[in-house]
Amino acid sequence: MSKGYVYIMTTAVDGIIKIGRSDNWTRRCQEQLEANGYKNMNGLKTYFVAKVDNQEEIESIMHDIFRESRVSNFEMFAIDKDRAKRVLSKMGEQVYPEIVKTTTNNTKTEQLYIDVWTRINKIIESKNKNINLNNTLNRNCYNISIPVKSFWLHAWFSIKNNQFNIDFGTGNIKSYGKEISNYKAILDKNLSFNIVYEDSTNHPSFERLIHYENNIDITKLSDNDINHFVDLIIKFYDVIISNL
Repeated sequence: MSKGYVYIMTTAVDGIIKIGRSDNWTRRCQEQLEANGYKNMNGLKTYFVAKVDNQEEIESIMHDIFRESRVSNFEMFAIDKDRAKRVLSKMGEQVYPEIVKTTTNNTKTEQLYIDVWTRINKIIESKNKNINLNNTLNRNCYNISIPVKSFWLHAWFSIKNNQFNIDFGTGNIKSYGKEISNYKAILDKNLSFNIVYEDSTNHPSFERLIHYENNIDITKLSDNDINHFVDLIIKFYDVIISNL
């Protein structure tokens, strides 16, 4: 596993972007890419960069998701930059544009998430479940590793909406969209909790099957609450893995 960075750059041609990777994203690396251009494409400007656990795999997934929009054999794609950003932002930690922490509340919230996920991880480990919750996407969302490119499985909290959620989705709508929707019947049959299918009408860059747990106060989670979330994660994971 090679940790590194996957980036999105705009070009001199509106609507054409470059998706690439770098071992060490620094200001010098950024300046060199922007100054030297790429093959026959000039005017590169950094738009979004994510730090990822496996740069080769994530870059490959991004290229696979948008392969039908690829320009020749280059790392260029005729897609909207925001669409690519929405997909990449789910696969790693944003490092550019830099997120500036300015308030004490941000620090308290970050520690709150760390504490909750630590509690969840400990219970999962105690049950001897081989579920990886160590690949954080951001403070409130964790990527649960599954062995299929272009699919993801996430567990995440939303303080704004007072929710705990689990979602199984894909960004490769043309190739996998029908399969994703078909999974709903499998999940409905094997799970005791409700699953909602959300298509690309509301989410232009992806679609998913999601379970919502409402009225969650992350500041007041009991041991029973944590155990309940762990049960949801394990059940969701087991059904998905056994039916991939």
